[in-house]
Amino acid sequence: MARIFIAYARKYHLFATRLAQSLSDVGADVWIDIEHIPAGAKWHNAIQDGLKQCEVLLLIVTPESMESQNVEDEWRYFRDKQKPIIPVLYKPAEVHYQLASLQYVDFQNQDYATAFAQLHTELRRLRFDLEPIATAEQAPIPAQKPLPVRGRRRINWNQVVALLVIPLFIALISALAQTWPEILRLVNGSASAESLTEAPPAIVDNSTPDIDATVRARQTQNAQATQASIPTLTPSITPDLNATIEARIVATDMALTDIADPYGAAIRRASEYSVTNASWRPFVHVFPDDETQTEMVLVPAGCFMMGSEDGSDDEQPLNQVCFDEPFWVDRYEVTNAQYGSEGAWSGDDLPRDSVDWFAAKAYCESRGARLLTEAEWEYAARGPDNLTYPWGNDWQPQKVVWNDDNTSQTRVVGMHPAGVSWVGAFDMSGNAAEWVSSEYVDYPYDPDDGREGKLDENGISRVLRGGSWKSTSRQVRTTARAHQECHCEFDFNGIRCGRSLEELAS
Repeated sequence: MARIFIAYARKYHLFATRLAQSLSDVGADVWIDIEHIPAGAKWHNAIQDGLKQCEVLLLIVTPESMESQNVEDEWRYFRDKQKPIIPVLYKPAEVHYQLASLQYVDFQNQDYATAFAQLHTELRRLRFDLEPIATAEQAPIPAQKPLPVRGRRRINWNQVVALLVIPLFIALISALAQTWPEILRLVNGSASAESLTEAPPAIVDNSTPDIDATVRARQTQNAQATQASIPTLTPSITPDLNATIEARIVATDMALTDIADPYGAAIRRASEYSVTNASWRPFVHVFPDDETQTEMVLVPAGCFMMGSEDGSDDEQPLNQVCFDEPFWVDRYEVTNAQYGSEGAWSGDDLPRDSVDWFAAKAYCESRGARLLTEAEWEYAARGPDNLTYPWGNDWQPQKVVWNDDNTSQTRVVGMHPAGVSWVGAFDMSGNAAEWVSSEYVDYPYDPDDGREGKLDENGISRVLRGGSWKSTSRQVRTTARAHQECHCEFDFNGIRCGRSLEELAS
């Protein structure tokens, strides 16, 4: 099958990987850099190979992608090769004039499922053999407003000729109007020699008008009129709906009935015990007192069985753990950019590795957050359904960064959206192992037995959860436990913070 190349700006890699996963789910062969450029490969050579292998380009339109020279090089390659380009509008942006005439798929002004169905229809029209999706055949691309255009426009020669000829014609008429009476007297013989010599000659301005200035003025007027007719695709500004707690809601899939107070509605629902994973839908916030503007997801109250009968000895015996109040957990592992420095691996969107327990604890506290307890971490990963992996009970290696993932380091956070947990947390399995607050002691878990009390003592072992890029399939299970002394820094240690409701309220 012909391959699909996805061009995008790095800032929106999560949307790009989600789109790639959706296309893969319907049988498309997708090329995207974060999944097809192995560690150590020469980036430009790998991109060039990807461009040659693919037959259609999906161009994710955002302000950043329209300013990216790399993205422009990619779509120009397809244009020069006369291969299809499908713009995917994700954020309002002015597009290059050479892209303005292309039909685009609007992911910005309609829901994801509807837009994806339209993209699916367009790819099938291009003879891509995709598996059907619900309503895909009934999803024609609607009539669209033109995208704002940047750069020069195509020259309309009819307008140019008109702008040049009309001023000349007007100047000629003006000159004739001023000399016409004298011409009539000469023709009719009514003017005597004396009158001709005595009468001062009519002063006629025969100078040609500044045609260039006229043309420029007309072009400016036309350009302004045309620009005014092009609608600007800008997002509407939503007022702060939760001034009481000063929290800005970034996104939610939850069907909230109390629209005036979505946070309050979410907390009320989260305070009711969730009996199944499916009964909860992710709710995402960014808190203004957090300078890193980190997204956190809400974990509802509920119970689960901690540990595993099929696991290692330190995962037994099982015991039920309940949470009477909701709490918050980072949506993604803490990145190099958020932490402010790099560990063993370079890249803003890679998880910050090589941190010891003390550094992880200090970082979370600097955000007004804290490390999760071991029980909180496991509940956020597996939920009341007691899943073996965040996505289910069956091992699916394509949903996790692990030691057989053709990589020798961490990868961009959130690159496997299909592996997300029930509360909307990414990379709970694999990528970087995450420090928790708990001391490594035997089960059953009891938060009051002292394991959560020795908060600043060195020389004791603390728990890491989730496994890492070095881990096996067994080590990335939701119940698997690892441990190290607090001062240890390894290239697979990472951070994920949590937050209590009372911490938010304060």
